[in-house]
Amino acid sequence: MKFIKSLLIISLSIFTSYSVQANTNSTKKTQQQSQALKRFSDSISLRFMSIDLKEDKQSTVSFNYILENKSKRTISQVHWATTYFHKDKPILVQNVPVSIKGGLKPKKGIPLEFSLPFKELPKEAQSALSIQGAKITAQFQAKKIVFSNGSKIEVK
Repeated sequence: MKFIKSLLIISLSIFTSYSVQANTNSTKKTQQQSQALKRFSDSISLRFMSIDLKEDKQSTVSFNYILENKSKRTISQVHWATTYFHKDKPILVQNVPVSIKGGLKPKKGIPLEFSLPFKELPKEAQSALSIQGAKITAQFQAKKIVFSNGSKIEVK
């Protein structure tokens, strides 16, 4: 009987120890992600300005941003994802990796424009963008910044 109780206590101790260790690892990972996100946000300012529909031979949609370098180092690459919303419903998710020729100098900003053929957009996005005066909002997900010296900030 003592043997069974001892075995049970040892099993519970191992399980509890494993649970605490897993919880600690999860907390450390969350803290690292929060720190990376803060560093990302402290390094750049990204503003969604507009979406323009250009009706020419091939109708295109242009997504316009302003990217500002708030850091003290030159930025050579930025990567983020944008989710666009219409009436609080997501209509498009865009993965946006950007290489900046010559780098983005500290405390400077640049306009960015990305264009896609209208017919390549999902139906939800086409419908929303076809409405005159539709209010489209954007939400960003930070991914990565690469500085000209090779250092990186990665948000996972």
